[in-house]
Amino acid sequence: MVSPRTSGLRGGGAGDAIDVAVLSSSGKRLRCRRLDGGEIFVQTDARWGVPGLVVTLHVHERGTTAAGAPLVVADVVSSRVDVPALRLERIPLERCGPVDPAMELGLDDGEPVPDWARPIVARGPRDAFELEDLVPMPKWGDDDVLRAMDQLARGETSTARKTLFGVLAHDLRALAAHAALGAIAFDRDLPRARLHYTVGAAIGDVSLGAGFDGVLPWGLVDNRPFLRCLHGLGLTLWRLDLQSEAGAIFRRMLWLNPRDNQGVRMAVDALERGLTWQELVAEDAQRSTR
Repeated sequence: MVSPRTSGLRGGGAGDAIDVAVLSSSGKRLRCRRLDGGEIFVQTDARWGVPGLVVTLHVHERGTTAAGAPLVVADVVSSRVDVPALRLERIPLERCGPVDPAMELGLDDGEPVPDWARPIVARGPRDAFELEDLVPMPKWGDDDVLRAMDQLARGETSTARKTLFGVLAHDLRALAAHAALGAIAFDRDLPRARLHYTVGAAIGDVSLGAGFDGVLPWGLVDNRPFLRCLHGLGLTLWRLDLQSEAGAIFRRMLWLNPRDNQGVRMAVDALERGLTWQELVAEDAQRSTR
């Protein structure tokens, strides 16, 4: 355990329980924001370093960092995805006019409507919307999420994660960064991937509002981060043998984007056949050897 430099910060002493929102992570030190206001650094288990996650801390020691910022040494008592507690402004949502799902499917004349699409087509045209991409764009060059993907391609995983944490410390609504962190964790740490995707999807859902019945076309590129969060979450749940929850997400995605640029309908078909993730992988491997 690391001893803080000073003690007796305002707000009580050791033994307090406080709620904080995680902003970023560097090793076992989390940069957080107290739900009652003010940033604070937390020395705790690194697995809780998921930006946007709300954690309840049991404080052991209080002090300051070398730069004079509040620091606590604490255990995490509980965690939750609680977007309202983050007090974020909604991501701007632009109405882009009506979309006809029958046209989105791109069926040839006389081609039958697939079973999965029938209720979507029957519902008729709905308004399309686009969620604004809130990743900061530098004056020159790619944005920081693309820079992180380049770093990842070079094998610089830790650097890529640090870049993405920086994006989310600036704005937790940057869904592209949540999706990218989920993708990094997908083959390494499924529970962590699930949290990254869940936080991103939940922030997007709050911005859409209750009862949203519009279309989020993949062709409107700023919708892609939210759709990637949903897709990643569905795949993660499937790998965790939570087939029912995964299927519900995939079916919702077909309503949101009837053109199905991510191939979700194939996942729905596999789930309806009762396949686990492992069985699907084995089936695909067998097919590829034929």
